Amino acid sequence: MRIPISFSIVLVCAALSQAADQKGNAMDSIKVTIEDKPEMFLVGIAGYGSPDNMKIGDMWGRFSEVDKDIPNKINNEGTYGLMIYPPKFPNPWEFTYLAAARVSNLNDIPIQMLGKRLPKSKYAVFSVPGGPDKIKDTYQYAYQTWLPNSEYDAAYPFDFEFYKEEKGKQQCASPLFVHIPIKPKSGK
Repeated sequence: MRIPISFSIVLVCAALSQAADQKGNAMDSIKVTIEDKPEMFLVGIAGYGSPDNMKIGDMWGRFSEVDKDIPNKINNEGTYGLMIYPPKFPNPWEFTYLAAARVSNLNDIPIQMLGKRLPKSKYAVFSVPGGPDKIKDTYQYAYQTWLPNSEYDAAYPFDFEFYKEEKGKQQCASPLFVHIPIKPKSGK
């Protein structure tokens, strides 16, 4: 279960992030792997808007209050932040965000939540060095540097963050990964 961000966690994350920045460019330590993932089902709390007006942290707080009520949840592997992009994205810079857990099926979704099916796909998976404070930098690297210089294009209008749960670790110290569904570039 993802813990709502509290002031103390933010301070710890900021201190860890500052220490990482002092050691060098965190983007130099991003690891990219290519992984095949099966079809997945996610259930959670959704919002639509821009990062500035959506209050994603508040959404995670609401999700943590109802997370225990999600039927068919697949153990406590971690949580997902799914971003679904509309056809005209990035103009305007708005999208649907789903703070979610993975479930075995979408047969019983609580009324205050939404469910989504993600198709089987190949993903470029980016480790996020420095935790949640560096997620924006990781997305910029993925979409502006790695993807244009790779042999792949984005396959679908979504991507997701996976916050791996590890017992005994602060939320910001647990592994965090950005997943982008990919397909071979046309003509390759």
